[in-house]
Parts: sequence; structure tokens; C-alpha cells
Amino acid sequence: MGGEGQPQTQAAIVTRIVDYGMTPQDAINAPRGLHRRTWGASSNNLKVDGRIPNDVIHSLKIR
Repeated sequence: MGGEGQPQTQAAIVTRIVDYGMTPQDAINAPRGLHRRTWGASSNNLKVDGRIPNDVIHSLKIR
């Protein structure tokens, strides 16, 4: 992980601990996504953890 991934992951973990009352380990273990652009690509992509349910992924694609 590096670049754009670090602040997104840190924000997700802190939000889960502070706003949702998760333990630090549960916050780390929870599935997450990463919004980023591959160098040279003309658009941004959302990468999602394989543990995110398919219906959630489908809903995100529609949006």
C-alpha cells in the first residue's frame, strides 16, 4: 500500500473506531475499498475487498 491508499485506509480505520465503536483489530480486519487512479489511466477506479457482498458491489456499479 502506498500513495493514495494510506490516507484512505487510515481514515477508514479511525472512523470505524471513533464513530462505530469497533475495536482497533476489528477495524483493521473489516473489508474496505480503495478509490484510486492508476498512473497513466484517464479515470479513477474503485477497488473493493473480496469480502464485500456482491449486492453491495452491484449497487455501487449502478451508481
